[in-house]
Amino acid sequence: MGLSMERLASGTRTRRYRTTANSVFLIVEGAGESTIADRRFAWQSGDTIAVPTWTTIEHRASADTLLFSMTDAPLLRFSGYYRREAV
Repeated sequence: MGLSMERLASGTRTRRYRTTANSVFLIVEGAGESTIADRRFAWQSGDTIAVPTWTTIEHRASADTLLFSMTDAPLLRFSGYYRREAV
């Protein structure tokens, strides 16, 4: 499993992407919204977002945000099944 923390300044918009990995994001602090497979989800501190394999995702922070993420990407890289694509 891969674990990481990412800080998004207020107004930041991430590039839309999809990957063969599954991901879970925990909003440690902040607020914003994510577009997952063309559906928008508002979030704030304490919320959890789950993103299944090969589903597009993009985050937009409306306040300074700290995201914790967990993914199975290292396992997929090891086994040769990992793929990531900017959309």
